[in-house]
Amino acid sequence: MQSVLGNINFRKVFLAQLISLIGTGFTTIALGLLAYNLDENSGPLILGAIFSIKMISYVVVAPVSAELFFKLPRRKFLIIVNLFRIVPVFFIPFINDVWQVYVLVFLFQAATAAYTPTIQAIIPEILTDEKNYTDGLSVMRIASDFENIASPIFAGLLLILFDIELLFYLTCGSFFISSLLIFSTRFPELDRGKARNFFKNVGSGIISYRKIPRLQGLFSLSVVTSSVGAMVLVNTVYIVRSDLEMSESFVGVALAAFGAGSIVTASLMSKLLLRYTDRYIMLLGGFISIFSLFVFGMISINTGINFITLLCFWFCVGLGYSAILTPSGRILTRSSASKDRTGLFATQFALSHLCWLITYPLAGALTSYWSSSVAMLVMPMIAFFGFLGAIRLWNVL
Repeated sequence: MQSVLGNINFRKVFLAQLISLIGTGFTTIALGLLAYNLDENSGPLILGAIFSIKMISYVVVAPVSAELFFKLPRRKFLIIVNLFRIVPVFFIPFINDVWQVYVLVFLFQAATAAYTPTIQAIIPEILTDEKNYTDGLSVMRIASDFENIASPIFAGLLLILFDIELLFYLTCGSFFISSLLIFSTRFPELDRGKARNFFKNVGSGIISYRKIPRLQGLFSLSVVTSSVGAMVLVNTVYIVRSDLEMSESFVGVALAAFGAGSIVTASLMSKLLLRYTDRYIMLLGGFISIFSLFVFGMISINTGINFITLLCFWFCVGLGYSAILTPSGRILTRSSASKDRTGLFATQFALSHLCWLITYPLAGALTSYWSSSVAMLVMPMIAFFGFLGAIRLWNVL
């Protein structure tokens, strides 16, 4: 992995993404606490709605942004959308009603929906060797998982001395620094091919999914990651604050355990992929995450849980979660030509987040109307259907 960081352009993109992710992590934690403070009993429901708005913006904006990206210089496009993200985040601390949070979250996530798949599609252009690209995917996955650890820890320390408003302002600063790094990066020239018809190419990624079995399997595994991930991201605040009756700072520790499990898998991915196929590793990851969450739910109903139990199972869920997500870029790159790659990454981004659009509010509703234990049993059941679908659809490489 150290060799890919020796590539100066990749290193700058990596640092830009890492800093951006940490800032986004601050906002995610602050929104969770803000939802809990607005209505303690309906906190998971409000947070589920916030995440649903995030998914709506992803599903709607990502495919369109792929075409907009195609017509603009990549560096300029990334800087514009990154700086735009600062505006709604800056104003969130000034809101008085829940609907205002929803509007600002939509604007923020719409810009993120344009930014993220564009960054993802650039990496195989910078790292053209497959092994280096695999290492690059692992490094980027670790960056995402480091955010899951670092952001909660830093946020917890900051919340001891400051109010949650500071987290939003730090997010704004992170996006500005990220934009400076992108400005200093040289991106490879993109083979744009012939002139593209907008409506035809927005749907071209969907056509690829209908024809290629491994993409169908990838979509089915998105059901798995969204189901187990929604349980962790939506309900950790409620489990820690209400079920375990612990302080805000422990929310960050619990989320850090999930991120730690994910980092362990990502750091081993390059070696694992030398011995096993992408399909084998991703299916194994699906099984681990589903089994861990279901067992945790059974323990919660029968004997109750404590904080150490939560940390152990969140770590295991993180192990499986990362085993699905880390190799996914290889699947998309293998299934597309250079000029179509951004469109396919954007399509996967939209389709996977369509799954999150369903699982986020469901996870929040199950906990709000019944209990977190019920949610921990229902969500892995939904994930299991996606797991079976992946086995059936992805029967060839």
